[in-house]
Amino acid sequence: MRSFTKVLITFMIILCLGVAGYSGWQILSKVLEYRRGDNTYQALEEHIDTDGGGETAVVRVHPRDADGVPGNGMDGVTIVPSGESTGAVPASDERADGQVPGPEDSTDSGQGGTAGVWMEKGGEGEVVLRIQVPQVDFDALLKENPDTVGWIFCPDTRINYPVVQGKTNDTYLHTMFNGEYNSAGSLFLDSANKRDFSDPNSIIYGHHMRNGSMFHDLINYKEKDFYEAHPYMIFLTPEKSYVVEVFSSFVASAYDKCWPVRFASEEERASWIRDIRSQSDFPSVLTPLPEDRFLTLSTCTYEFSEARYVVYGILTEIQQLKNGEMVDFSVENGQAESESPESTETETQLTEEN
Repeated sequence: MRSFTKVLITFMIILCLGVAGYSGWQILSKVLEYRRGDNTYQALEEHIDTDGGGETAVVRVHPRDADGVPGNGMDGVTIVPSGESTGAVPASDERADGQVPGPEDSTDSGQGGTAGVWMEKGGEGEVVLRIQVPQVDFDALLKENPDTVGWIFCPDTRINYPVVQGKTNDTYLHTMFNGEYNSAGSLFLDSANKRDFSDPNSIIYGHHMRNGSMFHDLINYKEKDFYEAHPYMIFLTPEKSYVVEVFSSFVASAYDKCWPVRFASEEERASWIRDIRSQSDFPSVLTPLPEDRFLTLSTCTYEFSEARYVVYGILTEIQQLKNGEMVDFSVENGQAESESPESTETETQLTEEN
């Protein structure tokens, strides 16, 4: 009997050690996998100059529906008042206290000078950003991975990654930019979208990694304070540069109709915009225009099974200063775009295992 007891105790000790060893190995493997993912994407940052070489560009963005325009403290972004109708940006509009003066009667304009931006009294509202646009070596990225379609950057967060597009939405689910398997995967454009982001709505998926990488920081938009500090992102493609004007974010079910690529009609588009604005976790103070295109960012969240956190932004092309005036180079070069919403709708959801 004693021998049996000793054998049983020995067996239990070995079993416990085995379970502990296996658990430790699993944890170590995951830590090493996270580290490989971080190292891989940190190495890719050599292809982006987030300061843009010190060059400043200008972009007209949408006026806000409410008083105040957040984001004046974002790294690399300065909000300035609009200039004359020619598009010139005044060179000396800041007071000694760092605020931007508004019209003489700021109460009538709807935006006071301390808001950092103002709308011309009696004229069309206009908000102008002076911004240092990151420069990306897309030639090097495309040589390393021909599936490269862009780069997304959100100042003061860890969102600073290349974006790829696979043949299906499974291609880069657990495959890094360099082709290696990793649970971090890649940030990837929906396979139903056009590579040039000319669709009415382009969708980028990414994992919500527990180590804070990939699209983890999107969930911070649940807090109004975070939105007010990060109302803009920057999205770059080999052909064009954009400001992403964030205007809504919320928790959705993977089975909701939150991810259309195209709209069957203007009525359907307008209804979709109303729905996503009404659900926003922060006050949605931007009203999209009929010609606007959207960028939707989607990641997992854990409020319930198959929950997703979705962030919506307006894609606004960055203009530049030329002889003191803002010029839309896509129009200047004869590349003005026209939208023709198609009648089909694709809703592909990201299934993640984090």
